Amino acid sequence: IGRVTRVTGPRGVDEKGCPLIAVEVDDGEYDWRVRDLERVTDDASDALALLALAPGFAGDPRTFEGVLETDEPFERRSSECSGVGSRAATMRLTLDEDFESIVFLAHAEVDLTLMVRTPAGEFICADDVDDLDPVITGSAARGVYEIWVGAYDADAAGSTFRFGISEKANVRATDLATMNVSRIGREPEANP
Repeated sequence: IGRVTRVTGPRGVDEKGCPLIAVEVDDGEYDWRVRDLERVTDDASDALALLALAPGFAGDPRTFEGVLETDEPFERRSSECSGVGSRAATMRLTLDEDFESIVFLAHAEVDLTLMVRTPAGEFICADDVDDLDPVITGSAARGVYEIWVGAYDADAAGSTFRFGISEKANVRATDLATMNVSRIGREPEANP
């Protein structure tokens, strides 16, 4: 049904041997085949950064810096999205209340794309909105959003990017280059 939900328990197998589960979104009313679902966990390891915001948040725009990964084409999640990024979301953002206006934007020296999965499981994508920078603007209902910063070209792997969240309609992606940042991403593995 295209909605993000929680698995509430196993339900055995169907007549063809496919595992069945119950899910929260329909209060366990229906049996769902596992092959019909995409798994999204609540584990911190599932996203490179976690953040919760409410309207009027301090430090607007919130700005983050990370390094591009290009392991997975975005079109695997949504045929409407271009570019490549990490398998794990760049950020899992929890909006504690509805936002009348919110802006997601990214900037780098390479051509970036942006993909957002809404709490309803819908994907919103952007590419080349502010020159080569992606920008997504609109209202947002409370809930959990998964955000991927990606590149148009897989050769951009390892490039540094900046990602911002703002309530200001006039913020530009290039403005992120001069902002104080928080680092996001995986910690480098220690050499044995």
